[in-house]
Formats: sequence, C-alpha cells, structure tokens
Amino acid sequence: MAAGSTIGFGCMRLPSAAPLCAALEAGANLLDTARAYPGNEALVAEVLRAWPGPRPRLVTKGGMGEGWRPDGRAKKIVEDCEASLAALGQIDLWLLHAPDPRVDLKLSVRAMAKLPVGGLGLSNVTLAQLKVALELAPISAVQVPLGAFHLGPFRDGIVGFCLKHGIQVQAWGPLGGMKRAAGLVRNRVFARVGARHGISAQRAVLSWLYDLGVVPLPGAQRVETARDIVPVTLTEQDRAELDAEFTAAARAVRPRPPAARVDGEVVLVMGIAGAGKTRAVAGWVARGFERLNRDERGGTLKSLAHELDARLAAGARQVVLDNTYLTRASRDAVIEVAQKHGLEVRCVWLDTPLEQAQVNVVERGRDDGMLPTSLLRMARELEPPSAEEGFAEIERVPFVRAPLRERPGLIVSLDAVGAVREWSSPALVIAWRPKSVPVLPEGVELAICEHEGGPPRCWCRPPLPGLAVQWAKRQGVELTRSRFVGVSAADRKLAAALGCDFVEAAVQKAVAPGPLIGE
Repeated sequence: MAAGSTIGFGCMRLPSAAPLCAALEAGANLLDTARAYPGNEALVAEVLRAWPGPRPRLVTKGGMGEGWRPDGRAKKIVEDCEASLAALGQIDLWLLHAPDPRVDLKLSVRAMAKLPVGGLGLSNVTLAQLKVALELAPISAVQVPLGAFHLGPFRDGIVGFCLKHGIQVQAWGPLGGMKRAAGLVRNRVFARVGARHGISAQRAVLSWLYDLGVVPLPGAQRVETARDIVPVTLTEQDRAELDAEFTAAARAVRPRPPAARVDGEVVLVMGIAGAGKTRAVAGWVARGFERLNRDERGGTLKSLAHELDARLAAGARQVVLDNTYLTRASRDAVIEVAQKHGLEVRCVWLDTPLEQAQVNVVERGRDDGMLPTSLLRMARELEPPSAEEGFAEIERVPFVRAPLRERPGLIVSLDAVGAVREWSSPALVIAWRPKSVPVLPEGVELAICEHEGGPPRCWCRPPLPGLAVQWAKRQGVELTRSRFVGVSAADRKLAAALGCDFVEAAVQKAVAPGPLIGE
C-alpha cells in the first residue's frame, strides 16, 4: 500500500482493548464506531489516549434510537453528536446511521450540516437518498454493506456513483460476519489469490476491496485477526480472476463498453404491477422475440437472469423480459448477462401512474392476490432507468387508457346524491361504511365498502377503484365515457383515475328526499 493510504478497522463488539491495539499496530488509521454501540466510543477514546503512534481518523455514527430503530429527528442528531464529542474529543467524520422512514431525510441532513465535525457521511442509504442529501450538504463518505457476500451496492449504482464523484465508500461487514468469514477459505478465487501472496483468504478479500477503491471496515474480536487487515498489492492475474468471478464489481468500478453485436438484442420491459407489461410484450413476441416472464416460470428475477444466460449461450439472439424490475440492482443482472454475450439491452419503461395501475389490476382480475399496499410499495421503490446503467436505449412509454367497452354510465358518491336531479341508466352510488343511506331511484345500484380503516386490505374503499370497475364490468360500462358526480378531492381523484368526466356537486352532504335506510 502507498504511504498515506487508508486502512480501516471496525470497532463494533470489541471484547477488550487488545484487538483495537493490535489493529493500530498493524497500520489501521481509520477507526469506525457508533453511538449505538454501548461503551464503544469510550473504549476507543481510552485506547487512543495511551496510543503512542499517529492519531487515526475517527468515524462515528448517530441517529439510531432504542431497539435499533432509526431516529432522524434533528434533536436526536444533535444529542448524539454532542455525546460522541464528549466521549471522543474530536470527530473527523460523522455519519447518519440509517435514514429514518418517519422523518424526511432533508430534515435530517439539514441538522447534520450544522454539526461541529470534520466531515459528514451517510450509512445504509440508497443512491436516490444520497443524491437528495448532496443537494443540502457536502457528503464525503458513504457506508454500505459490501464484500464477498454483499454485492448489491455494486449493482445498484451507489459504488460507481461515489467513486466517480470523489465520495469515499466504506464497506461494513466486508467478510460477512464471523461465521461466513471462516468459510471464505472455500472460495477458490480468494484462496488462490491468498496462496499466491502467502496471506489468508480473508485478507485477500480486503485486498480486493481496496483494489476496487473501497475502504473495508473489518472487525475483530481476536488479536490475531485484528493484525490480518493490511492489504497486499494485487497483480494483473489476481485482478483478472477476481473480475471474472465478481463481474458486478468490475463493471461498477471499471466499466467498459460492450463489444456489441448487430445480430440480436435483449429487451427489458419494466413497470409496476398493472403498468401494462403483458400487452406491451405481445408486440415483441409477434416480432419473433422469446419471452422470459417470472409469472409464467416462477422463481426469482435472479433465476430469470440465469435462464437468459442459458438461452443466449444456446444461440437465442432476441429475448424480451417483462417483469417489474423496480430497482437498478434487479436490472443490472440482465444487462450483465446480455453484455457477456455481446448484446445490447433496450429498456422499455411503462411509466404508468399508480392510480392507473390500480384500475388495471382490478380490471384484469388480479386483485385477489395483491394488496393495494403492495402496489403502493412498488411505486415507492421504483427507480427510473438511466443511461448510466448501461442501456443502449431507454424508451419511456406514457400511459394512455384505451376504451374497453361502449356504454356510458353514471357514478355518484353518496355525499353527492342530493345534488343529482336527473338519473341516467346505468347508475352507481358508492360509499365507505356510511352511517345511513337514502332511498335511491329505482334501478340505481348501491356499492358499499364495509372494510375497516387503516392501511387498505381491499380494493373497494374509495378512492380505490374496485367498486366502480367491478360495476362497469358487470354492466358493460365504458368508464372513460361516463360521468362521476362528487363533492370531495378524493372523488375528483377517483374520477381522474377511472377516466370519467368529473362533475362537482353544489352540496357538501347528500340531503335526498325520502326516508333514510338505517335511521
């Protein structure tokens, strides 16, 4: 290693001062700790007071509450930083331990920007979260789980982004924990690299990460292990073997344009459930593409990538995959396989709004096995595709609802019933758990969602589209040629999702003549 190079050591779960002292003697010059590790900062400070060598760079983390539940409130961030400063005396790098899903990340980062520390960083974040933080504060380091058993950060783009923008990547758990670390001797590549240099397979893993530009943070509970943290310089043969074994890492750090062929193409059709992938893929199949779909085959997206590899190896040159592929990491496996066989990947992104996807799910009768919350989660997790992933082309397809039927109809929310003077047929009145219901004109259907409150476990609670879509299917009604009479913002939202013309009623509550059912 060159003089001045960073050698990291994770101080979590130290049984005593001995392993830390051994790591410092071996050359560790970056120590990672956290406020959430009881007594850890105090132990680090005690060792450093007696350490005669150069002072290492101190990294600590805060913003973690009881029960390892993230707490990103500004008050907690300030309190943790103050406590860490009292224990350590000086902080060279302070990281948010993990984003708090209950607190807007921007609020947490704004609080971090005011801390009296040498630098700021983030731990356990996504690329999207990192980009949000960078708009508010100078982020100089990111910690992610990364190593022989954790390749996700190579695939999801965060490692490549950080290295490109001068943000240090620190890898926690680089050896996979004590049990997995012992099994690394069975990895043939790390064992060969280690044997070549006369080092352990574990030290070969650390050397591999350093060679990729990543700073691993190995921990140790034994003195012998703590001494085994200094990397060796890899040879071109080492690097070639490791790149072949861990292609995702090599592509993230040393991307090379594929030797593209002109005799084929892989098409990746992506979008949330209900986006219209089945309809879109039919056109590609008609053009002679082989289809790979998880709903038909079962298994995982990873297994589909293996199947793609097998088909391309067998001579297939036109393959289309239509699955959710919400994340960059899930798409990366397809790009990796295609490039291995010299084929470019075209991405067809069905950019369907959540509300329209909800209508499609109910319309196609897929609502029995999918909760509304599942679709909402997909919409939250969706990472729009980008050219930097390695796509040859990205085609964004906006949603357009095509009419399915001919007959127009009328939909009325219960609170707007009193405003309707002329009822057309067919007509539907919808409500959620009403206290009472007016007597409706003859022929008007009433559809009520009786399910409890809280996160919806049904598709019939307005403004979810279940009641309206099921009625339209029974009556042969075309929703885009229908009217929706309502009084609230939720009514307007539902009408827009259904494609109905919205008519805002001039009343706030229904006051229909005649007796009320249930009164």
